[in-house]
Amino acid sequence: MRRFGLVFVLFLPLVGLCQIKVPGDFPTIQEAIAHAPSGGVVLVSPGVYEETLLIEKPLTIEATKAGVVIVGGSGCRRGLPAIRIVAGPVRLIGLTVEGCPVGIEISATAELSGMRIKGNGIGIEVLGSGRVALRETTVERNTVGLEVWVGGNAVVQDGLFRGNQVGIKALRGSLLGLFDARVKENWLGIEIWEAKSVLIDGCDVSSNTDDGILVRGAALPRVSIRGCSILKNGDDGIQLGVSPMQPDRIEAEMTGNTIQGNQGCGVMVDPADVAAILVWGSGNTYANNAAGNLFPQNYPWPKGF
Repeated sequence: MRRFGLVFVLFLPLVGLCQIKVPGDFPTIQEAIAHAPSGGVVLVSPGVYEETLLIEKPLTIEATKAGVVIVGGSGCRRGLPAIRIVAGPVRLIGLTVEGCPVGIEISATAELSGMRIKGNGIGIEVLGSGRVALRETTVERNTVGLEVWVGGNAVVQDGLFRGNQVGIKALRGSLLGLFDARVKENWLGIEIWEAKSVLIDGCDVSSNTDDGILVRGAALPRVSIRGCSILKNGDDGIQLGVSPMQPDRIEAEMTGNTIQGNQGCGVMVDPADVAAILVWGSGNTYANNAAGNLFPQNYPWPKGF
């Protein structure tokens, strides 16, 4: 279980008393879902399942062998997500989801563990009533890896976001926690746009083409970045600015980070927004940021920052 700020996500136990096998008991995953009791377990054997799934009850769906159970593909031709979770809690384990406009759409409570989400438009989309915990999940080559919408809540542990156009995007009013995640080799690493509360802890945000972390905030959002390695990004390591649509104040804490080798600034506060951004923290390490470690120089950077 993880708690921070207003974010609360429970990692779900396996509680199913009934196991249904695919294709042993039913030829498709959706048929197995339809016949499974609330709290049941659907075990899926290796194969390509070109179908879209709708989950409307508490359920576990588990691959019998991780990485070789593939959901989506041509099953998404009608523009539907590969998997829609509208009631839960739901636990997905070891599935690969690929080739759809949206890989997984979540508007209930869910846990994704050992998953691979690749080659979709949006890999994982968390809607307003959605709460999701991701553990040891790889999200790669999507337009957006993880997108959290208004009121959505996402916690990530030990995930890899690689080769996406945007690795992770937290939008207005959302809650996001990243713990020991790797956000690497995307176009833009992490985009925070008017999110309500964000904690990035112990993460590796490196080798992204543009900024490592881009924050555009409003309405007193709180962003905390702690103990992260922010290295070798193509522009700024961290860039802070207010939202042009809803200008207000940003509070950003940065403590114990290593910020090195970025092609722009280590940490940049948009010069037009200096009066609206409060930065604090200490113990950060900077080196070899091409446009300077801290910009602008006339910003009131905290002592020891």
